[in-house]
Amino acid sequence: MKYGGRTRVGRGYSKRYFGHYGPHWGYRFIQSSWLSGGKFLWTADATFRLGDGEAKYNYFKLLDGDTNELVQADSRDTYQQDTEAHAWIGGERYVASITPLGEWLHDYKKGDTNSRMQLRYCSIKLQYGDETLQGYALNEHELTTESGHNCPLETMLRKWLKVEDIEGDVDGVDDADPDNTMCESGDLALSRRIIFWAGLIYALICAALTSSLEAQTALVLERQLHFSTQSIGLLLGSAFCATAPITVMLSWLPTERSAFVAVPPMLATVFLFKGTCVFLGLGEFRHWAMLAADVVLFSVALCANGIVDATALQHASGTRLYCRENYVIAAATLRAAGSFLGPPAVRILALSGEACEVALSHESHGLYPEPEQCTCSCALVSTESPLQDAGAAA
Repeated sequence: MKYGGRTRVGRGYSKRYFGHYGPHWGYRFIQSSWLSGGKFLWTADATFRLGDGEAKYNYFKLLDGDTNELVQADSRDTYQQDTEAHAWIGGERYVASITPLGEWLHDYKKGDTNSRMQLRYCSIKLQYGDETLQGYALNEHELTTESGHNCPLETMLRKWLKVEDIEGDVDGVDDADPDNTMCESGDLALSRRIIFWAGLIYALICAALTSSLEAQTALVLERQLHFSTQSIGLLLGSAFCATAPITVMLSWLPTERSAFVAVPPMLATVFLFKGTCVFLGLGEFRHWAMLAADVVLFSVALCANGIVDATALQHASGTRLYCRENYVIAAATLRAAGSFLGPPAVRILALSGEACEVALSHESHGLYPEPEQCTCSCALVSTESPLQDAGAAA
């Protein structure tokens, strides 16, 4: 770890939560990667939901870093107090006692969220049987109520706590400059910025494609299928309304099945082409096939847009440029630009395509004049009148 111009080498610990938690939860963690004997300790006493099915999350795990032997308690056989973690494993009692050496306390209040987090750097003593292990540990304690249903790690990422120096005094940290206080690795900062820009690029592309698809459908219904303007408006409006239930159903898909969402839009895209409907004998129902394809594509695009925005906002840092406010403003601006550029682009492409089709049709039927004919016809287009030309010829 590089921090403050110094490089520190040691053993670390990383964790990730995932689940439908909240809106009320609290937890205690005691974790040590610096126990004597090369041992690692993870403990938890947590409740991530009250009511609607309690989400209890307790564990006590002791890992031997040399032999990879893991000893752990059943969830019901472990609990914590303020400075102790207790467990019964194989009929033997394990007690991890901590002595706080430093404390970091942070309150976060915004909207319906009210959270207090306590982090303590501690010395630790783990006793079981005739064994006594000593070292250093991190004790984390948080109580939170919030309106959303997010896991603790997501909530912590949204807070973007501003810390001047975790080893020093934290008074006045809320007024600190985030550009000077945010301390993270260069790779992590770069990854956040890539996600930030990728979200903005997707916002532009998604808006442009959605508006282009709408304009293309209207153009086909108008020029090729000869629908009235009123009918076109009603059909496209109905297609947009039909996207709502499909978008909701897409959100119900299990996370591990999300890859299958890519299949329907690929199949739907095929039905945007006239040849597909003709090949399948659906020429009379081409407009319904196009509208059904539009519904599928609109639904997936809107759902994907929500996922991209949520991911980008989650990883937006607290710096002035890459903050959430800037992302929201930039994304809205780019969506407006994409919606504006889509229809004209479709019109231009359609006109170019029609011109090319006419040119190819003329060429295939030999309707283009010969070079001599072209010269004579061009000669007729002059500043002089045809009578003057005839007199000159005489």
